[in-house]
Amino acid sequence: MVTLSRAAAIVVAAAFLLPGLAVAAIDLAVEPSAVLQGSWTVVRVAGEEGPGRVELLGRRSPFFAVPGGWRALVPVPLDAPPGRATLWIRLRGGEHASRLSILRRPAGPHVVLKGVNISPESLTALAANHDSVVPILAHAGPQAWWSGPLRRPVPGIVTSPYGPTRGYGGGIEMAHKGVDFAMEEGMPIVAAAAGVVAVARKMQMYGNCVIIDHGQTVHSTYMHMTALAVRVGDRVEAGQVVGTIGATGMAKGAHLHFGTSIGTVAVDPLELLERGLPE
Repeated sequence: MVTLSRAAAIVVAAAFLLPGLAVAAIDLAVEPSAVLQGSWTVVRVAGEEGPGRVELLGRRSPFFAVPGGWRALVPVPLDAPPGRATLWIRLRGGEHASRLSILRRPAGPHVVLKGVNISPESLTALAANHDSVVPILAHAGPQAWWSGPLRRPVPGIVTSPYGPTRGYGGGIEMAHKGVDFAMEEGMPIVAAAAGVVAVARKMQMYGNCVIIDHGQTVHSTYMHMTALAVRVGDRVEAGQVVGTIGATGMAKGAHLHFGTSIGTVAVDPLELLERGLPE
């Protein structure tokens, strides 16, 4: 249930609107109002103002009906410029604006992966893998399948966090937009939350890969598996085994690359596990 606490909510009235924007006041909450690059905020509107969308840095996030009003999960890309940004809230009753503070993510250590070379052909294959899943991540089903706390997909230690730039052979550098967990090959991997399997197949660079659609633009991704335990269209529950640890695709050793996204924007998986998703 959506509850707009007056202590925590940012209520859009004259003081909260951008100067010169003449619209009727609405009951709006942006929580949190300051987020790291690679994080997200939740925008809630009470009442019957929806449906609509939120626009941030040229990206659109849809509102979904929830008890008492409407809710949108708004991601902030890892490469978003830090500083003050404008959230444009476009509703049936008009257009509103709010400020969001984007905080610089602390720089992690620059890592060079020795022995992992990326050829031009590998870059092409990596781009093809990425392009093939973008339409899936863009899917915005209205049902929120998740419920309760999220599950850590494996108990292994984190060997590569979200965010740092990693160097590969050939002078290639890329930001790491997931979390790597070290585990022994063959160990089970479980779904972080309930949802519907949108991808379950082998890809050249991602290896054996599963993507779960959790509804309302949220997806989780599990890469480099030895074996798959689900098929496209399967309804899975939080904690259900979806595959096993492996080293397929572009992987130096046995591990799980775990990714989370809101829309097509990759967000910090560890933060998502800790914060959870709104009920």
